[in-house]
Amino acid sequence: MQRGKSPGHDGLSVEHLKYAGPHLPRINSVRWEGSWSESYRLECGVRQGGLSSPTLFNLYVDDLIAELSGTKVGCHIDGICVNNISYADNMVMLSASGCGLRRLLAICEQYAVAHGLKYNAKKSQVMVFEAGSKRMPDLPAIFLDGTELQRVHTFKYLGHVLASDLKDDADIERERRAFLWAGCTRGAYSVLRVQYNNAFRMLLRLPRFCSASGMFAEARVDCFFTTMRKRCASLVRRVRASTNSILSMIASRLDCPYMRHCCETSGGHVPRLSHDCPLPGYAASVLKKPSELI
Repeated sequence: MQRGKSPGHDGLSVEHLKYAGPHLPRINSVRWEGSWSESYRLECGVRQGGLSSPTLFNLYVDDLIAELSGTKVGCHIDGICVNNISYADNMVMLSASGCGLRRLLAICEQYAVAHGLKYNAKKSQVMVFEAGSKRMPDLPAIFLDGTELQRVHTFKYLGHVLASDLKDDADIERERRAFLWAGCTRGAYSVLRVQYNNAFRMLLRLPRFCSASGMFAEARVDCFFTTMRKRCASLVRRVRASTNSILSMIASRLDCPYMRHCCETSGGHVPRLSHDCPLPGYAASVLKKPSELI
């Protein structure tokens, strides 16, 4: 739709629709199995899918995020306090202790009461991440609005499966075609490569046992390892160019295992992916030449 142009046979321009929209009656109806319900008036709120919805929601919960961040209670990474991560209506509380988590939840409960909100305790859960061989079997009960939260060992957050042992094997198995992996075992990495090669054979209608290297060379496309190197190099570049304080902190630490792993992969080094084996010290030579990664 262009300015001054009529979008339909009624002759109304975009300007007419823009200024007349707020004054039109907000009538809504529901369609279910081909049938429409009776129309009813919307007395408050914004329309689902409206362009202003994300902005209004951010303004609505911005004070809560500021209050949580101001407590300085939670997990600290290189001197930066990270106690809450919010995306749309999903909120994650991070704390190194049970009492700190209870304090953060108490702030959320008070804010919800003051602003007419209500948390869904049935969809809220607690996960304790293991620190090496240390485990915490007995965790005091955590409550939200008087309801005890269930403790889980796996949780799906924004499409990614998180595990209490900090391994991503379950998520790699579920989304191996999307290459969503980090810190996986050698076995899961090998399975991912085989699935990639088999999928490409199906696209080219080639037999299952044909040469993978010859197949990619003849088609002039990137093989599995080349694709992973490019993805890791792209991730390193975007992290280093980001203005986010947390990502800037990660990019500034040359001893960061995650950045070191990505730099090694993008530099053509075959990483040792087992959790029991440390990553080799190849990243130092790679980090000295960041232009090669870009």
